[in-house]
Amino acid sequence: ICPFTSTGRSSGGSLGSGSTACGSLDSSSQVSGHAPTWKTIGFVRRLLAGMELSPETLALDAIDDVGPGGDFLTHEHTLRHYRQIWYPRLFDRGSHQTWAEAGQRSLVETAREAVHQALASYTTEPLPDATLEVLREVVAAADRRAGLP
Repeated sequence: ICPFTSTGRSSGGSLGSGSTACGSLDSSSQVSGHAPTWKTIGFVRRLLAGMELSPETLALDAIDDVGPGGDFLTHEHTLRHYRQIWYPRLFDRGSHQTWAEAGQRSLVETAREAVHQALASYTTEPLPDATLEVLREVVAAADRRAGLP
């Protein structure tokens, strides 16, 4: 049952970038076509969140500590902050040789696998009955205004 229509059937309407109402996509191959878009949206969201400019984030003390030719990878500042960087998971950041040795998977193949993994691990809680009822009332009122049965 689709909570977004008064009939309970999928309207096939879009609910936003990369999503559709009540499963109107036919297969995971259609979903995997949106996976690169989802990653781009994640990147844009990260950019729009902005960057903090502070002595800690600028790491000037770490730069002074390490000096020219030094090793930042083992510096405690790097260890505190390295997970804050956004890395795309679908795009291979390795060398061409590493990619070729790993089977030369295309972006579509990588996206399809990511979608299958996401769908296999996805769990959701149903909306509370009161919320579903309100959604149905809103949709029914919109259907009445539009002259739909």
